[in-house]
Amino acid sequence: MKKILLLLFISCFVNTYSYDLDDLDIKVGDGFLNSKISNNSSQYIQDDEMARITIRKDYEGREDYGDRFIRYELFPRGRRVQFKSLNGRIANDMEIDRIYLKKKVGNIDRNYLTFDYKGRIELGVGGVFRIGKNLSLNGEYVSDPITLKLWKDDEVETVIFKYYVNVLGSLELKTEPMYLGKGIRGDTLSSKRDGFPGILYIKGKPGEEVEIEYPKKIFIYNQNRRGKLEVDINSNLRDDDEGDDEVELNYRGTAKVEFNGMAKDTRGASSGIYSGTLLIKVRYD
Repeated sequence: MKKILLLLFISCFVNTYSYDLDDLDIKVGDGFLNSKISNNSSQYIQDDEMARITIRKDYEGREDYGDRFIRYELFPRGRRVQFKSLNGRIANDMEIDRIYLKKKVGNIDRNYLTFDYKGRIELGVGGVFRIGKNLSLNGEYVSDPITLKLWKDDEVETVIFKYYVNVLGSLELKTEPMYLGKGIRGDTLSSKRDGFPGILYIKGKPGEEVEIEYPKKIFIYNQNRRGKLEVDINSNLRDDDEGDDEVELNYRGTAKVEFNGMAKDTRGASSGIYSGTLLIKVRYD
């Protein structure tokens, strides 16, 4: 059985501010990165709109060409952004690898670090996150400050971002085998009628939805593997809006899932003890 032990839920937000930079009104809107990843390898997550910035003119009038450009800088420059737990402990396997500014319409001159603000423009502060394999990651983390400076003529405005990461922690899984019972050739075998169901025990973060994937049909084989039976599989899981099977962890962070099987056609089966494997994939939804 494949176990997905650690999934990360990454979210970040920026408070909303309003600034006047000469004739401009600058608004920084809330933004977030929402991803879930496993801990079995280092992975990178990129998002172009971790924070969204809208800039517009607050007056109507003639524009001078030289007044249409704003210079910017993002800090820290040339080094990675670290994360710390809320008690100040550094998370060595979690960082923002690089940060950048992106314009939805039009271009940004990254050589001269300027952009044209003619009309209403929307910018995104993006980043590339690196999450390493580390089972000890658990709880809430906050990044070191990220600073965006905007220059127009002699005026400077500064916006400070902090990104918050919530690590959901590990899923602990335990199973009990399914038993279809005994029968003679031609009988229908059912775990509900003749045996007992397989059980999956899950432990994780209370209140979280857990998505479960499993095959609806499997084959079981006798000891010399010359005989096989097809088994239909079902569970007591409910479907979500997308048709996926899921369960919600209770206030203790636990859930119990039952799997039942039925072998309808045993007419051509050889005698013997049959066994097989039901592969179940479990992850936070």
